[in-house]
Amino acid sequence: MQNEANIQSIGVSLLRIHFGIILLAHGWLKVYVFSIAGTVGYFSSIGLPPIIAYLVIFGELIGGPNFGNTDKTSRRLGGPHRVWCRSNEWR
Repeated sequence: MQNEANIQSIGVSLLRIHFGIILLAHGWLKVYVFSIAGTVGYFSSIGLPPIIAYLVIFGELIGGPNFGNTDKTSRRLGGPHRVWCRSNEWR
């Protein structure tokens, strides 16, 4: 049973790290390839308010690297990171 928990923990960690890298890459693309003005223009052209573009860029650049953080790192940085466990308790 302990071995299954370790494998599950490693799998979840790998998924979080990869998803964080993907978010960071998308944010980088919006800033350095398309430029912020280009991204705002695109969001406006599809009918979204320009503030949404800024929020998406911010979320991808800041949220991406923080998504892969472990529970201890998140607590150290003061983040509201909580994990719902199988035992239905917050930790």
